[in-house]
Amino acid sequence: MLIQNNPSSIQYPLNNDIMFALVMNDADLCRGLLERIFPGRKVRMLKVCDGSDVEVQNTIITGMISKSVRLDVLFEDDDSLYSIEMQNMNDAALPMRGRYYASAMDIDQLRRGEEYKELKKNYVIFICTFDHYGLEQAVYSFQNYDVKNSLPYGDESFKLIVNTTAPVENTPQELMPFFDYVNRMEVPEDDAFIQALHAQVEKY
Repeated sequence: MLIQNNPSSIQYPLNNDIMFALVMNDADLCRGLLERIFPGRKVRMLKVCDGSDVEVQNTIITGMISKSVRLDVLFEDDDSLYSIEMQNMNDAALPMRGRYYASAMDIDQLRRGEEYKELKKNYVIFICTFDHYGLEQAVYSFQNYDVKNSLPYGDESFKLIVNTTAPVENTPQELMPFFDYVNRMEVPEDDAFIQALHAQVEKY
């Protein structure tokens, strides 16, 4: 059963980027979302890079004259860095933003004298309320590789574009309730994760 909500009754739903950043300040909710994006994967305890829990609207200064980066949510576990951002406008430059975000996250990790092997895995995840590539897939997952030999480059840098408008037949079961909530504010009575998301939205 669903608890049907009127989207107009909530001024700032989860697909509002500021609301998304506020709600994702909850480390348990961040972990729950990641485990739905990566089915079968158990995400370890999350923390922001400075050792606290999760930081909202994290700004990375890449240099005195370089373009700085403001990430909706940036957090890490033992071996990976994750940036998750909500996107409502289909910008043709979205893949280039992903490239720049990943580079900025890497620059922010290493200090003078540290070795490249100390870089953690790097995930840039865009939650999109549109289908950027038009192939009706729920999750587009990218990494660098040799095109001729289908050989991964091995830099452990990944970009994911999640399409909340994907048809049901192309959507993993784990993601369907999340997509329904982002798109229509539907809250299943038997899904504690979505109920917790909705509680945070109502709170803010």
